[in-house]
Amino acid sequence: MPALLAKDIEDLPPTVSGPLTQLLDYGLWFAELVCLCWLIVAACRYFALRHSTVETFAEAHNAVARSLIAAVLANASMPIAIEVLQTR
Repeated sequence: MPALLAKDIEDLPPTVSGPLTQLLDYGLWFAELVCLCWLIVAACRYFALRHSTVETFAEAHNAVARSLIAAVLANASMPIAIEVLQTR
């Protein structure tokens, strides 16, 4: 069976690509909401470390950095996914 080339694949109909794009938009909003909640939790933990000697500041820094990196990756992946859907 011959391999399918990218030019052999037809475009998705608008009845499929429209709801799929909307679903990706909702997924991006949900990911951003999760990142925002995690950033707030990490900032609260960082603030709580001022009064505690149990944890180190490195863990609080890592939690803040991870939430910001996740938000950047979520924002960067959405335009790529939409472009892939529209070029097929």
